[in-house]
Amino acid sequence: MAPGGRHLVSGWSAGGLLTGGPMEFAHGELATRGITSQQVLGPAKPARVGGDDPIRTLETEALAEAAAGRLVPSVQRFPLAEAAAAHRALETRATMGKMVLVP
Repeated sequence: MAPGGRHLVSGWSAGGLLTGGPMEFAHGELATRGITSQQVLGPAKPARVGGDDPIRTLETEALAEAAAGRLVPSVQRFPLAEAAAAHRALETRATMGKMVLVP
């Protein structure tokens, strides 16, 4: 990451990268390189939204964006005959979003 860069962690699946977690920088490295690092999902996300029910607020906003056509879910389709390949794709994290087997 270049000096002055901004590192945002928006989540990771099942413990993170192959190394066992999200990419992290040591505090000294952040200071030396002028990098900022911030977690934007997990407990930090509802705290940023605030209010009485931040999760419901996020849900309502997401549904409104989907209804307006600006938020489109990521869906990957595999033929049922290729279920083994679909499973490998899941295991190796070669997919994003949801996966559907199509008959």
